[in-house]
Formats: sequence, C-alpha cells, structure tokens
Amino acid sequence: MLEQMAYDIRSMAMYGAPVWADALGRANKTLLRRPQRVIATRAIRSYETMSWTAACVLAGEPHWELQAEILAEIYHFVAARRSQKKPLTLEEVARMRRQPQDTLLWTEDLAPPVPGQWTVDAIRPILRKWVRR
Repeated sequence: MLEQMAYDIRSMAMYGAPVWADALGRANKTLLRRPQRVIATRAIRSYETMSWTAACVLAGEPHWELQAEILAEIYHFVAARRSQKKPLTLEEVARMRRQPQDTLLWTEDLAPPVPGQWTVDAIRPILRKWVRR
C-alpha cells in the first residue's frame, strides 16, 4: 500500500514536469522535497528527524527535481522527432527507458557538505547496487 501511495504522489508531483522543470528555483525545490522526504522516511521506517538526503539515499529514491529534468529531456526529444516527422525506433525507445536509471545515480548531487553526510558516505560506494535492489 505504501508503494502505491508513493507512486501516486510521485506521479502527481511529476505531472507536467517538462513544463516546469526549467523553472525550479530554491523555493520550488523545497516544496517538491517535502513530500518526497515524508515518503522516503516512511519507506525506510526512520525517525522524522532524518535529513531529506539521507532518507532518499536509504530509500533508493533519486531527487524528484532530477527526475523532472529527465522527463523534460525525454519530452523535448520526442517532440523534436515528431516535428521533424521522424518516427521513433524501438531501439530509441528502449534507450530512452534505460537512460533514467543510469542518469538518476545522483552521486554528484551528494557532494559534501549535505545533511546526513555520514549516511551518504556509507552508501556511496554501493549506490548503483543499492538503487537497483
């Protein structure tokens, strides 16, 4: 049930991401991070005092602003192909579906100093395996 609720909230948060992804400022990122932190905290069953970064890393959930940027890239790529009247091939669709998994390893976003740095440092060497578990 928690997974479905998390999926639904993420879907609502990502609605229209290609439109608003470029306009993410500090205030908007804060608004986007609040529900993600609550979901990640509940998913890993931790205390509410855990930082957003540590909760997301332990939950294996990349930042929603990064996910929004990827959705915007995919949208713009598909829109460009459609405007050029070029159909998408099956290989391109498969590559676009794989790309987010590789891009969403947000190690550069976890550079020090961030709250929850000890947790991040403990997970960083196995982050790829951790996220794909």
